[in-house]
Amino acid sequence: MVVSFCISHAALLFTDVVGSSGYRSNNFIVGLTNIHPSVQTPLLGEYTLCGQYPENVPDGATVSVQCINAYNRGLRFRYVIVQFPLIDDTMNFCEIEVFTIGKPLIIGTKIAHKLHNNVEIKI
Repeated sequence: MVVSFCISHAALLFTDVVGSSGYRSNNFIVGLTNIHPSVQTPLLGEYTLCGQYPENVPDGATVSVQCINAYNRGLRFRYVIVQFPLIDDTMNFCEIEVFTIGKPLIIGTKIAHKLHNNVEIKI
């Protein structure tokens, strides 16, 4: 079963790291895709841009990025990407909450699942 959603926005809760200036959270991008990251590594410009947080993120803050570009056009996605636009660094967030509009789109409701060596296999 493939389920996709119309994403309205994403809220990220950033950690409060003692002695940190919070720079690792600034100007991050939220993107949307239907391709699993193990199949194709998310590269900037190769997925739909949800939005970019345009400023510095204070330590311990919760900030939201609106996905106006995606939900105004009624686009549906399965995966959310959070990354920096130009640098390869780590982020200090501990939770992401993704908000949707409307009902999910479900394709292929008759998929069997089987466990083999504790790994789920879709048949």
